[in-house]
Amino acid sequence: MYAKELTKEYLMKLGIIDITPDGKHIYWAPGKEAPQYLLNTGHLAINAYDRDIYNVVYPLTKSKSAGEIVIPVHRAVYAWYYGSTVENMVVDHINNIKTDNRLDNLQLLTPKQNIWKDRECDVWEMKCRLNKPRRFYEEKLEMYEELYRNAKLAKDADKVHKLRANISQSRARLRYWDSHH
Repeated sequence: MYAKELTKEYLMKLGIIDITPDGKHIYWAPGKEAPQYLLNTGHLAINAYDRDIYNVVYPLTKSKSAGEIVIPVHRAVYAWYYGSTVENMVVDHINNIKTDNRLDNLQLLTPKQNIWKDRECDVWEMKCRLNKPRRFYEEKLEMYEELYRNAKLAKDADKVHKLRANISQSRARLRYWDSHH
């Protein structure tokens, strides 16, 4: 499932009052900003209960507690400066460095464009990794296709999306293997 629309108004409702264009400072009260270690995780985790009482922004934890809202920093930066993100669209890092949340490094892509962009980057890195027999990559593709069919029958949209990307990458690996062996 892709992220829902995120708006500047929603961020302001959560208590955020300013975000710098480099994505390194997010202020939730005059003179108070989210801790740097929090922004380095790439996510804002705002506890809705404590925020109302203390205006606290917490770092992302593995177990999300009730009332906690987790927002990726790059989506927050994009929404702050462009007014909103679009539902079912991906806010992508142009240079593929996921911690580089500068406004000029962010772009809005369709999920398909994002998969193709990732695939193009991965293909260049394949040369040193494709050292197994072709049958290994064929079996991997068959496994992903079987898992994809099962996920589609179970109507698990998240798993279907991830497996579609895996299938695409597996096919790219086979094409690369064929052209270089």
